[in-house]
Amino acid sequence: MPATLATAQPAGPTHRASKRGLHYSTGALLCLLASALFVHQLDLRPLWWDEGFSIYVARLAPLALLRTTAADVHPPVYFLLLSAWIKLIGAAPFSVRSLSVLTSVLGVATLYAAGRRLTGHAGALIAAALSIASPYCMYYARETRMYSLGILLAAISLYAFLRLTASPAASRWWWLLNVGSVALGLCTHYAFAVVPAAQIVTIVALRRAALRQWLPAAAAVMILVAPWIFFARSQLLALQSARLGGASQLQLGWPASAAIQPLITGYISAGLPTAPVATALYIFVAMVGLATLLNRKRAEALLLAVGICGAIALILLVRYTPGEAVARGTRLGFTAVPGLCLLAAAGLQRLTQAWRWAGMAALVAISATLLPATLAPFSQPADVNEDYRPLVKQVQLLAKPDDAVLAPYVWQAGYFASYAPGTLKFYRGPENFTSGPDSLAEIFAAHPRVWVVNYLADVHAREVPLNAWLNRNAALAFERWYGNTQLALFVRAEPAPQSWPEQALLEQNVSVKYTTPPASIQRGAVLYLNLLWGTNGTVTGFDRVFVHLSFLDAPPGAQSDHELADGFLPLNQWPLQHAVLDRHALLLPADLTPGQYLLLAGIYDSQTSARLKLLAPSGCAAATTVCIGRVTVTP
Repeated sequence: MPATLATAQPAGPTHRASKRGLHYSTGALLCLLASALFVHQLDLRPLWWDEGFSIYVARLAPLALLRTTAADVHPPVYFLLLSAWIKLIGAAPFSVRSLSVLTSVLGVATLYAAGRRLTGHAGALIAAALSIASPYCMYYARETRMYSLGILLAAISLYAFLRLTASPAASRWWWLLNVGSVALGLCTHYAFAVVPAAQIVTIVALRRAALRQWLPAAAAVMILVAPWIFFARSQLLALQSARLGGASQLQLGWPASAAIQPLITGYISAGLPTAPVATALYIFVAMVGLATLLNRKRAEALLLAVGICGAIALILLVRYTPGEAVARGTRLGFTAVPGLCLLAAAGLQRLTQAWRWAGMAALVAISATLLPATLAPFSQPADVNEDYRPLVKQVQLLAKPDDAVLAPYVWQAGYFASYAPGTLKFYRGPENFTSGPDSLAEIFAAHPRVWVVNYLADVHAREVPLNAWLNRNAALAFERWYGNTQLALFVRAEPAPQSWPEQALLEQNVSVKYTTPPASIQRGAVLYLNLLWGTNGTVTGFDRVFVHLSFLDAPPGAQSDHELADGFLPLNQWPLQHAVLDRHALLLPADLTPGQYLLLAGIYDSQTSARLKLLAPSGCAAATTVCIGRVTVTP
């Protein structure tokens, strides 16, 4: 007997070490699987507004970053982390999104650890697998926003709470982990307040005797977060008034299911018939898990339930902008995701233990109904109307080193920083066009060519002050629409000559004066031309002017075409003996065939395409075109 015991004793530690090795190996494999799924086609979708804003803020100087976030709806921790990440690996779409991949994979590992602490190895495996397959987690693992970091910090805080409630004499490191994760979470997203609130409710309700131990931790969190709260206090008060003041679900009229379903099936599942089924099954097994935990671990069950309910309540109570879908508001419920995964894992484990066939059937049903929503991001077509990649590529193709980009929105600056880092100087649309550090006059003084990026706007809209200034002080050389965005190139206006050596006369008492164009110009450059149009009577039916660079009787190789007007005064309303300076800029294509071209001009009717005829021809055989001169295009 003693010999038998002696030989059996070493088997205990060896067996435990083997199980521990199996546990770590399983967790590592799950993290590798998560990494492969989250990284797959990571840069398939184009950047969208919020991602562009994240990149813009992250590239600011530290103090400017803090000031910008203090005036925004989000605190600064994620942007500071992204700023360091960009300095390390760059701002390309794959690079900036890989930070969310990293935090999501760490979230899977943390949920695995929390599931093992809560329900054992089987529960850990199921909880981690559910987080990997979660369409909600998949969405934010592939987006340059703070929500995957928020999910990770919520899972870390939850794991630390499980360690602290399991052992009253827990190591101080678990206290530090809980305090640190909560403080960082509150400085990552204000909605993270649900996490400490759920912990406080749980302690007060079930562990009141331990409240004395938790008060120093709560005080430490308040001390750590207080400097930021004080720094951003004005914006926080405005947010409370705008987003929470007087809001209610009844007033907004949004059903609660519209807020809960995206937490389970993600945002791209709206048209999938399996999404409601997956939501119902998920809620059912989560309720089974909650009932199971209430019998065994009441504090943990209450924490998870209060955390989930608090996150959903926040989604439903926040007031959104008119027309914004409630599903987008589900982003505020990110703190509920770890709890949902753990409760569903506990429910599936309980069903399997009670009726193996029922547990396996529920697992298969949830997997099958979630799969279309999980895989949807990989097959979702890009929105061509919001894809800036072709636009930025066009700018890179045509831009010169001293060009600049002018756009009204900071997220557009983020797009250019990601798609074309360090290529061009970027300016936001100035509020004051004649003075200030970024006035248009100073921008054009520093840059002879400026690319104007208009979102849902047209450079020809006269009522826009920006366009009016450009019409008076610059010349349009290129314009093209890319979905919802118009790209236009304006060049610095050249002064009108003191004398006009050439003149041509046209019908209806119209005259044009001009100077000799340059003898040669390189393709890819901008050919600038000043014309002086004059009238000595009323012009009827003709309203537009064209300038073409072409071989005779051949399609133009480059052209400029716009309304002939004096500001807001069209040609047919000009007074007698009126003259107007007309600026033209022709962007020569980079692949234009070298050779000698004619530079032609004229006036036509935009309704009938009829042209004014020349009364005094200017060296061209055509009777409706003014021959400005000959230009040799060189390679």
